[in-house]
Amino acid sequence: MPVTLRPMTARDLPLLAGWLAQPHVAEWWQGEPSDLPAVRANYAGHLDGSERIHMTVILLDDRPVGWLEWYWLRDHLDYAEGLELPPDGLGVDLAVGEPAALGAGVGRAALAHLCAVVVPAEAPTARHVFIDPDPANQRAIRCYTAAGFTPTGDLLPDPAAPGATRLLLRLDLP
Repeated sequence: MPVTLRPMTARDLPLLAGWLAQPHVAEWWQGEPSDLPAVRANYAGHLDGSERIHMTVILLDDRPVGWLEWYWLRDHLDYAEGLELPPDGLGVDLAVGEPAALGAGVGRAALAHLCAVVVPAEAPTARHVFIDPDPANQRAIRCYTAAGFTPTGDLLPDPAAPGATRLLLRLDLP
């Protein structure tokens, strides 16, 4: 199963809107807009680089099935307020939006591609990758641990859901 990543462009925003509207995505991406005008407004800074978040489309056999975004934690100091995270760490978020691609190892393969291809080319000084799923999202946690991430034991406040938390996981790069 060839899984690759390519940079997301404005032409991909209708796909992103559709994925955000999928029930299996919306359940975990609470508060994210899923109508196209709101998605365009919300993600414009991601695509033009002003928010220092690298948006990519996950391709399965060259077919778009989801997205992965990555960013330097040093550019997002509010990511884990109160925790001492290494300055050479990256944060990652991802979702498989196409229901037919669920359970096929796409997320794990996308993370492997990120670490093996994208990071060496675009962030060669990165030594750690962090991801923070909802603790109830067992599908995501199984995916991330299968990809080599381990729980740090830290819970982060969830900015989209006051009072909720996110489980911090870490992958150390070679």
